[in-house]
Amino acid sequence: MLVIVTFGAGTVALTSMFLRVADVKRPEAAALCLLFAVTSTQLFTSIIVETYAISGFAIALIWLVAAVRLDDPSRLARLRYFAAILAFGVTITNIAQAVIAEMLVCWRHADLRTAIKGVVLFGLVCSAIAAVLVLAVWGAELWAIAQDPVHAVKQVYWMLTTKERTGIGQILLTFFGFSFVSPEYSWVRLDAGLPIMRDFRTYAFSPAGQLAMPLWLGFWTVGAIAAACHPRYRWIALGLVVAIIYNLVLHTRFQDHGSLYIYAAHAHFPIFAIGAGLAPCLARAPNWRTAYLGAVLLLAGLIGIDSLGTFADFTTSFDSVDTLTITP
Repeated sequence: MLVIVTFGAGTVALTSMFLRVADVKRPEAAALCLLFAVTSTQLFTSIIVETYAISGFAIALIWLVAAVRLDDPSRLARLRYFAAILAFGVTITNIAQAVIAEMLVCWRHADLRTAIKGVVLFGLVCSAIAAVLVLAVWGAELWAIAQDPVHAVKQVYWMLTTKERTGIGQILLTFFGFSFVSPEYSWVRLDAGLPIMRDFRTYAFSPAGQLAMPLWLGFWTVGAIAAACHPRYRWIALGLVVAIIYNLVLHTRFQDHGSLYIYAAHAHFPIFAIGAGLAPCLARAPNWRTAYLGAVLLLAGLIGIDSLGTFADFTTSFDSVDTLTITP
C-alpha cells in the first residue's frame, strides 16, 4: 500500500514539474496540482493495490521528459529510456506513449525522415532492454508459450471476444468525465451472478458532482482550445492528443466486462494536461490569472467534495466483510 501511495503522490509531483516546464506560474501550477490530486482516477489509483498508480506515474514521467526535451533534445536523454521501460513493464501497451513522445521531440527538431530514423533507433534500444528484462522475469512463461503457441493464441482470442464491450460514447464519457468526477457506484454482476465488482459507468452524481461535471467539461474544452493556440504548448498538446486517440481506439477493444474506468489511468494525465492548456496563455495577464486561479480552486473544491465522499465510502466499506457460504 505504501508503495502505491508513494507512486500516486509522485504523479502529482511530476504534474507540478510538467506544468512549470510548460511556463505555468507557481500559483496556477499549485492550484492545478490540487485539482489533479482530487480527481477520481488519481485518488483511487493511489490507494488500490494494483499497478495503475505506477502506470500513471510512468506516463506522467514520459510527458515531463518530452516537455523538457522539446527545447533541447540532448537533455534527459537517458531518462526517456527509463520512463519507456517503466511504462512497458507495468502495462505493455503504454510504451506506445513513449514512442509518440519521442516522435514529437524528433519531429520538432528535424525533418520527418530524420525523425522517423530517430524513433526507430529509440525503439530498437528500448526493445533490446525490454527483451532482456522479459526473458529474465517471464522466461518460464515464454517457454510454456513456445511449447504450445496455438493454445496460447486461443486463450488470448477467447479473452478478447467473449466479454461485454461498450461503444465509443461510453468510452468518451468515462475517460473525459467519470475519470475526473466520481459518479455513484454501479454494481456489476459477473459470470457467477454475484455483485462482486464496483464500477463507475452510470451518469448519477452527488449534488457537488452534478455541478462539477459540466464545469469540468467546460473547463477542459476551453483549456484544449487554448492549448492548440499557444505557440509552444501546442507542440506538447499535439503529442498528448495522439496519445489520447491511441487509448480511445485501444479501449474500444480492450475492456473488462464492459468496464472502462479501470483503464482510465492510461489517459488521465494526457487529458488533464490538455485541459490545463489555458494556464500558460495567461502568464502575462495578471487580472485573468486571478480569475483563472479562482476558477481552478472552485472546481477543485467541488470535485474534491464529490470524489472524497466516494473515496471515504470506498475505504470504509471493507471494515466489515460479508462471507459467502459455498455449498459443494
